[in-house]
Amino acid sequence: MSTGTEPVWNVDPHHALQNPKSTCSDNLVLHTMKIDNENLNITRLAQKNVCMRPDGRETMDSRSLYLQTGLIPSASGSALIEAGNTKIVCAVHGPRQVRGRQYAGKAELNVQFEMAPFCERNRRASKDSEVASAAAFVHQALFPSIRIDLLPKSSIDVHIMVLDADTSILGCCALATMAASAAVAQAGVQMYGLVVGTAASATPSLPTDDHPTQQQWLVEPTKSESANASTELLLCGMPSLNATTCYVLQGPVHSMDAVKEVSHTLMQVITKHHASMAQSLFNEHTFPPQLFVCHSRMNGCATAWRSQEVERLAEERAIRSKDDLPENMLKYWRFRESLFTRFNEGILLDEESWFSVTPEALAYRTAVECKCEVAMDGFCGAGGNIIQFAMTCDHVLGIDIDPVKLEMARKNGVIPTNKKYVNAYPFAALQPVGGKKLLELTFLICDKLVMFVPRNMDLTDVADAVNEVEFGTMVHVEEMWMGQRLKALSLFFEKKGTNNKPEVPQSS
Repeated sequence: MSTGTEPVWNVDPHHALQNPKSTCSDNLVLHTMKIDNENLNITRLAQKNVCMRPDGRETMDSRSLYLQTGLIPSASGSALIEAGNTKIVCAVHGPRQVRGRQYAGKAELNVQFEMAPFCERNRRASKDSEVASAAAFVHQALFPSIRIDLLPKSSIDVHIMVLDADTSILGCCALATMAASAAVAQAGVQMYGLVVGTAASATPSLPTDDHPTQQQWLVEPTKSESANASTELLLCGMPSLNATTCYVLQGPVHSMDAVKEVSHTLMQVITKHHASMAQSLFNEHTFPPQLFVCHSRMNGCATAWRSQEVERLAEERAIRSKDDLPENMLKYWRFRESLFTRFNEGILLDEESWFSVTPEALAYRTAVECKCEVAMDGFCGAGGNIIQFAMTCDHVLGIDIDPVKLEMARKNGVIPTNKKYVNAYPFAALQPVGGKKLLELTFLICDKLVMFVPRNMDLTDVADAVNEVEFGTMVHVEEMWMGQRLKALSLFFEKKGTNNKPEVPQSS
C-alpha cells in the first residue's frame, strides 16, 4: 500500500481520453503490461499522481468535523454536520406511538435518506438506487445503539437530507450516521452509545516490480478522489463499547493486509470523531460536567464555577415538604432524617435524590473505612457520601454530570461540615466504562475502591471481574443493614501489595 510520499501511477482509462485538456500531457504515460508468460501485451493510458490531495491532507488523514444540534424546533432532535464541503442535516421525530398496528414490544426505526437535487454539479434524479442502499446502511449502523426494548409500540423516524455532497455515497452514509446519532441523542432517546462512521476509498495503481498489484487508499475522500475509486469501505461503530455496527466493503481487494491496515486507521478516526461529537452535545445541551471539591480542613471562601441559573434551578428542584413529594414517593418522607439527620436545616434534595442518595449511617460507615488523604466519589449526586468523606479525609472530590445536583451537594456539604471552602470546576467528559475496565482504570490512580451495589447483585460477576483485572485485587463484601432491612452491599476492593491494608469493618 502506498505511504503517500512516493509517486503512484493511477489508472484512469476514460477521463483523460474524454477530456484531454484537463490533464497535462507531461502527466500522461502509456503503460504496457505483460500477461503471464505469453507474448500478450496490453497498452493502457495512465496518469501520474504524486499523492497530493486537493485539501493538503495525507492519505490517512481525516477531515475535521463541525456538528450543531437543535436546528429544527419542530423536530424531537436535529443535527447539522459538515466535513469539508459536505453538508448533511438530519431530523428525528419521536418516539411516538404507532396506532392501528399490532402490538410490538420494541420500537421500530425508520430511516429516510434523500439527496437534494442541487447537492452535486449534475442534477440527481428524484429516485436513485444508491439512496435506497444508503438508507439501509444508516439503519444498520444506527439500530444497535438505540434501546428499542424500552419503547414498546412506538416509532422513531429519522429523516436525512444531503445538502452538499463532496464525497462518495458511502462517505455520505458515514456522516449521515453521525448526524442521525447526534439527533437521536438530542431527542432524549436512551442509547447504548453514540455511533460514529467514516469511509475510505482505494484507486488501483499500475504494477511495479515490488508490488505486482497495488491500491492507493484514501481516508474520507472527496468527490474527485472517489470518482475513479475501484474499492470503497464504510466503517461505523460505538467507541464507548468498542463495538462495530456496520462494515461495508465494495469492490475488488488486492491485498487483505492493506484492508486490515486501513480498517485499523478508520477505528482511530472513529475514536477521534466520537470525542468531538460527545463534546459538542455536552456543550450545547447540558451544563458542562463539573468537578466538585470539598476541602474539609481549609478555611476561606472561593467558587470557581457557579452561576445564578444553577442556584435557581437547585432551589426550584428541591423538595422540602411532604406536600411537594409525588404520591408514589410519600413513603420516603418518614426516612428523611435517616438520609440527613439535619434535614430541617436546609438540605436540598430533588425527586431523584430522595431514593438514590446514600443514607447517612451507611455513608459514614464507608467513610470511616476509607479514611485517607484524598477520596473521590464518581457519582456525587446530592452529596450523601462526600459529606461523610469530608469528616474523615483531607480532600474530597465528587464528580457528577448534573451541575444542579452539584450545587445541591455544595450547599448540603456546608451544613454538617461547617466548611466554607467549596469549589466547582469544569471537568472533561469521559467515555462510559464498567466492570473490568472500571477496576483497571481505578487502580491506575489509587489502591482502594468502594462500590455501593444493590443487595441482589450476583457476587459471581464480581469474582469474575476481579479475576480478569490485570492488577492483583482483593475484595471484601459487607452487607449494609438499617434496622432489620438489608439496604445494599458494599464491595471494598484493594490492590494487592499495598502496605496500608484496610481493616475489615466491624459490625455496629
